[in-house]
Amino acid sequence: MRFNIKINGKDFSTAFNKWGISYYPVRVEGPNSGVSQGGSTIVDLVKVKDHFDLTGNGVPEDVYLALAVECSLPYVTAEYIRPRSGKKESVQMIPTLSAAARTPVREGVLYCEGWALTLEEK
Repeated sequence: MRFNIKINGKDFSTAFNKWGISYYPVRVEGPNSGVSQGGSTIVDLVKVKDHFDLTGNGVPEDVYLALAVECSLPYVTAEYIRPRSGKKESVQMIPTLSAAARTPVREGVLYCEGWALTLEEK
């Protein structure tokens, strides 16, 4: 099963390797977190944000460039099924796209391989 994701309304689901998807929640703590005088931990949890590390498939250069255009923005809107709720949601995220190696492998079409995308909720 692939990871279904739209970025700014464009479907990039097939661009990602279904075995190369890492998800983890990022806990954001407030200023009241710390250790009490009695030694117990105090957690001032402000928010839990989604974080994805996505490994890209080899894709035609035009697909990679379309993704690069979207990821050049400071924030993107990602639509996906949120792991914590199981519901489809649109979430503002901060994208970081790595460089790709260009490989002319199929019928003279340049392909981009060896790239990854990191998305962290705003």
